[in-house]
Amino acid sequence: MLLYLNRPNNPLSMFRRRIFLAVFAAMMLMGLFGPLLAQAQAPHILLLDVNGIINPVKHRYISRALDQAVEDRSVMVVIELDTPGGLLSSTRDIVQLLLDSPVPVAVYVSPQGARAGSAGTFITAAANFAVMAPGTNIGAATPVSSTGGDLEETLASKIENDAAALIRSIAQ
Repeated sequence: MLLYLNRPNNPLSMFRRRIFLAVFAAMMLMGLFGPLLAQAQAPHILLLDVNGIINPVKHRYISRALDQAVEDRSVMVVIELDTPGGLLSSTRDIVQLLLDSPVPVAVYVSPQGARAGSAGTFITAAANFAVMAPGTNIGAATPVSSTGGDLEETLASKIENDAAALIRSIAQ
């Protein structure tokens, strides 16, 4: 059995009913889509894994990732680092990327047993935040030749002074 109520044809009553329906519909939509909107606005952190020798490939990888972080409006980029070192030219390029990045960068030397040797020292120093897992190390930032051997004394002195100036400028 259905019961129908007589609805008054009063324009004020019709207006109130429409307002109620509009507010009700808006509340229903907010209830359905609210979690999706909140998820879309959640802070985004970009995580990079930089493992191995620092070279032009690593430079391009980090460069693209920092561009993506800006595009995605990430709140931070975290570089998980484990490197014995690498090319000084690539190191300088990466250091410049980190110093110029509008997105804060944290370098996390990890996992346990990892190192930020040589080039990794400069990269870690250039980050806004430097964090190390237990059992990791940083340092041994002395330049060597591309074959791993010792450099001629004068050349070695020039390269060491240049590297020392770079690390001092990063620290300032």
